[in-house]
Amino acid sequence: MKGELLYPLYSVDACINEDLQVYPLKNGKPNLEFYSDLSNMASEWVGKISNDDDNLVSELIYWNERNE
Repeated sequence: MKGELLYPLYSVDACINEDLQVYPLKNGKPNLEFYSDLSNMASEWVGKISNDDDNLVSELIYWNERNE
């Protein structure tokens, strides 16, 4: 994890990295012991995400796919 950049997604109490791994927030900090791939997130989670956070995730998806 050293040097990994995490982007906060406050509307869903999580952070996401450039590899599209989602880490839950625990006491306001990323819980690095647990993550899920973005593609495995439940519809309830997707339904709660704010427009700003959704835009950030969309940008990360775009750059992730472009770099593959």
